[in-house]
Amino acid sequence: MWKLRTLTDRAEILRVLQRDRGWGAYAIADLENGQFERCEWHLAEGKSDWWALALLYKGFDPPALLTMGHANGVRELLAKSLTAPIAFFAAKPGHLAAIRQSYALDEGERMLRMSIKIRHFKPVDGKPRRLGAADLGILKELYAVRTPPAFSEEQVEKGVFYGLEVQGKLISAAGTHILSPKYKVAAVGNVVTHPEHRGMGYAALCSSAVTEELLAGGLDVVLNVGEKNDAARKIYDRLGYRSYCRFVEVLGKRK
Repeated sequence: MWKLRTLTDRAEILRVLQRDRGWGAYAIADLENGQFERCEWHLAEGKSDWWALALLYKGFDPPALLTMGHANGVRELLAKSLTAPIAFFAAKPGHLAAIRQSYALDEGERMLRMSIKIRHFKPVDGKPRRLGAADLGILKELYAVRTPPAFSEEQVEKGVFYGLEVQGKLISAAGTHILSPKYKVAAVGNVVTHPEHRGMGYAALCSSAVTEELLAGGLDVVLNVGEKNDAARKIYDRLGYRSYCRFVEVLGKRK
């Protein structure tokens, strides 16, 4: 028998997320003011130490839904506590069968969560320019080539971004998806190089600069990359990132 609860206390939510901090990094950042208000947190407690957590983040359309913990608890939460008609799931493979009890899933994309420790970091020589809110225009011009998933202007204002310019034009950039100084977590993302300048190591250079600043700030640093994205994975391997877990990003519609 599972006991289902809605959580509203940040300290209690953090204690649950700390059980799998590497997987829960994005959710931990959502405890920050401005993000927390966009979230619904639901906990399932079972026998012994069985538990499951589901986060519905309503800052996107459709909302994002993260699952953690025991698969049977996830099944109960989705059946009884979370009834969103459509959601974009981030879930470990072992949760997919439980999710399918309540949601019809599309094919989705197999992803890899990677993390890095300062002792493993191998910085790339060179120093791209630190970007800020004043650079949003040129950054959006670069991202018009390929808009990164879940990019928002707010990330530039509150995060860490670096870019490389050639003849006054921004041709490569990397930044953060999330950054939480309070909870000491960050996720590298928003990495784009203009097609005319790829294969020159610019993405590695910009990603290195972002990673270096985050690690220097004492943050736990993670990132997401597609399992089949060999080019990107080579960059992150080169910098010293290591695999943490596999997961799936998939759109689900309520049955």
